[in-house]
Amino acid sequence: MSHRWIGIPAVCGVLCLVLAAVLAYLRAVPADTPEPAARRATVEGPGRGEVRPAGPSLRELPALPRGMPAGKDSRGQAHSPAGGSSASPGLPLPAGLIPGPAEGPGAAGPPAGEAPPAAPAATEASQPAPRPEDVVMGYKPLAEEALRRIDVGRIRGLAGQLGSDDPAVRAGAIEALRKETGLDFHFDPNAPDAARGRAVRRWTQYAEHLREAVEVKLPKVLEPPHQQNKHHRAWAADYLGTEAPHPAFVGILKTVVANGAEEEYTRIKSLKAVSRIPHEGLVEYFIGQLDGPLAGQAWLVLRRITQAGIANDNDDWADVKRRYEQWWRKNRETFVYDHDKAMWE
Repeated sequence: MSHRWIGIPAVCGVLCLVLAAVLAYLRAVPADTPEPAARRATVEGPGRGEVRPAGPSLRELPALPRGMPAGKDSRGQAHSPAGGSSASPGLPLPAGLIPGPAEGPGAAGPPAGEAPPAAPAATEASQPAPRPEDVVMGYKPLAEEALRRIDVGRIRGLAGQLGSDDPAVRAGAIEALRKETGLDFHFDPNAPDAARGRAVRRWTQYAEHLREAVEVKLPKVLEPPHQQNKHHRAWAADYLGTEAPHPAFVGILKTVVANGAEEEYTRIKSLKAVSRIPHEGLVEYFIGQLDGPLAGQAWLVLRRITQAGIANDNDDWADVKRRYEQWWRKNRETFVYDHDKAMWE
């Protein structure tokens, strides 16, 4: 007989012995052995009928050793800073086990019977920033006054009269424009046609820019400032002096400059715009700005429009202001504002 057929009965015998041993072990374990109490005990969640495994109460948990830092106990388990163990997340505590407010001399808050300490008085630095609509509140009346003073249609008509064949008509038109705006763009009513043509084009363009200033740019300055329109408002203010200079805009631009709650970039652009609008008191205004927060910008403007060349070697704005005041007293009567110099950067 082959050895292969001899080994099969031996394997079967071993398997029978193993099966018999397993059955004998199972018969030896009592069928009614109770499950450990910790495994089968349940606790009813208050008011919810929720069943969850029972665990030790807060009073049964071991206290932490002295000096044990909050966060982990000696076994690496999480615990609260007061020395008790933190509850497992997601398992609601019975009402009787929810810890109440801290008591005793070390507890936070005033002793019983005493009022809590008063909050510190608000200082100027802690005052809330003004609302955006409050920043521009004072601009609207000045803008309305500017709109009453500016007649775009009339200026456009006067610009058209500069091209008249009648020298008297041309002279009257430029005189009216000069009186209203302080500008003349070097128009000479008796100059050759080519020279007059260039000036007429500048005046025609100015009338269009003035319309843009009234309809688009001035309303933009009136918008409450926010992050998205910050640069648009600044450039709109600059436009009022650079592209459409008119004395009617001086009031609102100076108010923007003086508004400490306004964006600094908008204030700087407004200050430059003021310098490009011919008006009474222009030089005195910029000398007065030499002791303000925009002194450096005012000094640059004065250097352009006065050509006085007063330096600021010692970074002493009071001294610079004093020297410009002296210069102005000597040159007030002979000073002539040059718009082209004001346009320099």
